[in-house]
Amino acid sequence: MTTTRSFVAVALVIFLAAGRVQAQADGDVICPLSEDQQEEAQNAWATVAETFKHDRCSNCHGKKNPFVEDTKHPERMRLELDENGEMSDRPTFLICQGCHSEAGDTWKIPPASMHWWNQSVEELCRTQHKLRSPFAFINHSRGDKLILHAFTGLLGLPEELADEVETTPYPDPIPVDHGVFIERIQSWYHAQDLDEPAFGIPWQGDEVDCGCVPQLYEVVLDVKFNSAGVYPGCTGESHIHETIPIDFTAAGGESKYKGSGTGTFEVSNFSCPVTGCTVDYRTATTDVQLEGDVVKVDGKPSKLTMKSSRIVGATSFDITCPCEEGSDCPYPVTIQVPEIPVETGDIDPDLDARLGDYERGAAPSKLTITIRKRN
Repeated sequence: MTTTRSFVAVALVIFLAAGRVQAQADGDVICPLSEDQQEEAQNAWATVAETFKHDRCSNCHGKKNPFVEDTKHPERMRLELDENGEMSDRPTFLICQGCHSEAGDTWKIPPASMHWWNQSVEELCRTQHKLRSPFAFINHSRGDKLILHAFTGLLGLPEELADEVETTPYPDPIPVDHGVFIERIQSWYHAQDLDEPAFGIPWQGDEVDCGCVPQLYEVVLDVKFNSAGVYPGCTGESHIHETIPIDFTAAGGESKYKGSGTGTFEVSNFSCPVTGCTVDYRTATTDVQLEGDVVKVDGKPSKLTMKSSRIVGATSFDITCPCEEGSDCPYPVTIQVPEIPVETGDIDPDLDARLGDYERGAAPSKLTITIRKRN
């Protein structure tokens, strides 16, 4: 029985602790925020989005067009195109300054990439991640003239034209003032571990979805190896397959993860030709734990470290060996195998912090680590 325990423990330690992983992944970058942080971020963004989706903002971002026939603007409003048929910025909007002079030369409609008036809260979050970095986003929200004018409700009109606001259908005021709007953005940043977004620091993890929609992950370990070197003269195929949901913790820009999961340990086709014996293993269950660090480069997840330990559950196997003719043959014999703790330590696979498959070795001794999203 000592040899059986050694086979499981030694084979796992040798196989998982040696060599390096060849990455086969080019999927999305992981989101290193905990489930609680993600939920907090989504709730905080929903309060920010209330302002973005308010008519005083969305009218300028695709909902209203000053160049169509039913506009309240003067007839002289027209869209000027350049030689490529694209909107010519200055000729088109220069005439706007005649009325909206308090906004200086900034009063204009944005490009199509910023027409988000009909987007959902989640889509709007993705759009903002794509358009600006965290540093640029909050600075733009703090000081952009058009954003500030949206909160005053005066359309950038000078005092002598202010009465136009009272006679022109215009949305009700935004229900919060500009200061509260910025506080909500700061709460959104705090949930994403971005309290002080410096220039050049990206959004956490997946640049589009992290902090916008739930991002939950799991690791699948698939280990295949044979008995060569453990039982000389014997052959066999061993297979461990485990699924481990992982959760992240993040604070101060540092992120870690851990998880617990289950799986199976199978040994098949095990025989020893020298003795003529065969072994029939019954599948054992496994309990496995993973933990590691998220290594970041310029604030962006780059690599994952990984450490594992497991317990292979109690099982049994039948041994059948040839007997001399006429003897009282005792076979097959059933052997009970107790629970086996296996401390594998660092797998150290140099994993990219991305979804996908990472492989080590080649058949028949092969380890595949899969990082994927879970429901």
